[in-house]
Amino acid sequence: MERPTPAETAGTTDEAEDNRVFAWSVFPATQYLWRSLAGLVVIALTVVFLSYYAGGPLIGAAAGLLLFLMLHDSYLPTSYHLDERGVERRRLFFKKRRPWSDFKCFYCDRFGMMLSTRERPTRLDTWRGMSLWFPDDERAAERGEPDRQAIKSFVAEHVEPYRPPVDHRELLG
Repeated sequence: MERPTPAETAGTTDEAEDNRVFAWSVFPATQYLWRSLAGLVVIALTVVFLSYYAGGPLIGAAAGLLLFLMLHDSYLPTSYHLDERGVERRRLFFKKRRPWSDFKCFYCDRFGMMLSTRERPTRLDTWRGMSLWFPDDERAAERGEPDRQAIKSFVAEHVEPYRPPVDHRELLG
């Protein structure tokens, strides 16, 4: 049997890298239990207040449903699937898939990452971009999920990270 040349094996390693997949699930209501409970208390108080003082239980129930739908990403489990073609987010009955070409930059905070459709962050990112919650670092290793740094480096291969023109942290010390 003939052994493949290094040039032939180089193509196979690229194919192996192209098949990388990052998948994880996040349930923010369990990760941030006190925040979720506080949000549910605010929704419940709003329903009670509007039911008694603003027109009846129908108005209160409608307002409670509207508030829950506005905050649904904090209360429903979400699964993410990143591969070479793009990003997929599944939540309850909804699946949203977007290619990497839709995104121009990304930036992170302590909860997750925002993939933006613009060259710099804007207030429209919440509606036009895609928000990814990071998995819980302590439980991610147990479940075989990627860690934050692996996700950031994979996304950085496809989308440019946002770097402000002046890094104020360096100026302030």
